[in-house]
Amino acid sequence: MPAHRLFPHALLTTALTVAACAAAPAAAGAANPGWLSPTTVSQGEGGPYQQVAPSSATAVAPDGTVVTVFKHGSSAPMVLNARVRDHATGEWAPAVQISDAESVGEVRIVAGSDGNITVMWSANSGLKAKTFMDSSYWGTTETLETQAYGDELVASPDGGVTAAYGADIAGGNHVVRLLTRPAGSSTFSSEGTDLNPSAGSQWAPNLAYNASGDGVLTWGTDIGSNHDRVLAARYDHATDTWSAAAPLPAETDDVRGDCLAIDNSGNAAYVWGTGEVPNGGGASHVFGASMSPDGTWSSATVLMADFRGALPTDKTCAVADEHGHFLTIWQEYDTYLDGDSVLTANFGTSQAIAHTLDTANGQWGHRQIVGGDGALGGAPAIAADSDGNAIVVALGSTDMAHLQYVPYYRPATGTDFTHADGASLVSAADGAAWCGVPDLTTDAQGNYYASYGQGPMDYSTCEVGFTVGDAAGPSLGSL
Repeated sequence: MPAHRLFPHALLTTALTVAACAAAPAAAGAANPGWLSPTTVSQGEGGPYQQVAPSSATAVAPDGTVVTVFKHGSSAPMVLNARVRDHATGEWAPAVQISDAESVGEVRIVAGSDGNITVMWSANSGLKAKTFMDSSYWGTTETLETQAYGDELVASPDGGVTAAYGADIAGGNHVVRLLTRPAGSSTFSSEGTDLNPSAGSQWAPNLAYNASGDGVLTWGTDIGSNHDRVLAARYDHATDTWSAAAPLPAETDDVRGDCLAIDNSGNAAYVWGTGEVPNGGGASHVFGASMSPDGTWSSATVLMADFRGALPTDKTCAVADEHGHFLTIWQEYDTYLDGDSVLTANFGTSQAIAHTLDTANGQWGHRQIVGGDGALGGAPAIAADSDGNAIVVALGSTDMAHLQYVPYYRPATGTDFTHADGASLVSAADGAAWCGVPDLTTDAQGNYYASYGQGPMDYSTCEVGFTVGDAAGPSLGSL
């Protein structure tokens, strides 16, 4: 895989999400929870730590059990630690090292509807996985692949989880491989599904399923002459078949960051950035395209042209229901990083940008600055509840010392979401700072779970913080 292309995991990422939302009137309380007092989950465990974002950091089982993972160590090799929060008491168990002492790269963590939470990470010796079973114990560590090219982990229709990654096969060819941990199992199946065997490299898949079990997959491949292209395939749950790979619009040449989601009617949205990465200078574009339930893709729509900023990322896509209102978030800088320039000089003029898509008519909504002019800036993340409302969290636009949130409400009519004013989630006094980007997830009850890095930009004394947005309000007390 060319290291400089299809680059969805840069450190200075924003969380791009596509959230499908209902068309009924908004339920304001569901999207504006009472946030409990923050806690430091890595405290007392010997630091320094790094939150694993821009990959996910936290997952929540259906019974409310929370698992948060973070990297530990001041230099390579860093190990992966996990802490578990009891759903009944809110108490955190001591940190457990779940990886070997080798360099840990990308990390994914996903809860299956079977109640078990799987962590997957890349390491020097291959792609690894480990599952927290029955909210009580860790299964064995397994090696899924000795050489994987980009990876994705999502909840699968049968209640387990599915991993997707590029892999080599005999004859010098390459495939996109799907491997599933079945519901109730602590390990992945020994055989997977291989898609699109070809001589061209295949990497960085994005995979999404809806509640009906239908799915969509995108991934990068070489098309020759030093160009890339994104391919897509659709999964039909009723027949258990994947369609043939088909290229997306030509504007997917040289993708640098992307995101994918599908709603329960089978509509999908794919959003991607192209052009120079922020610390290389130059301008970037953000595009969007939609897929109808029959698998037909639209042409590309320019959502933003010639902007300088962190590009969309793949992890924070969320789908609420079948009505097809997608909300898309990324970050824009008025200035861009240049070599070793001081980061704070650029974050002072950054802002989070939102776009929407109504798949019923294929119309993209208006560009919005999240939370008002300059309210949020650094590394926004998003999650949607079952009512179709959403929360955006981000570091402050004028400094990196506090974490803010903005509630977003699904549209009753038209395309654009509405939003409330931004408010402080974690103040500077509580230690939020640039030491890993925020991560956000939600559960079926409408509670939100945020983790974030706290400490200086040089990572010298990093810790990991955590807080809960309680849908019933703050009456349950602090963590």
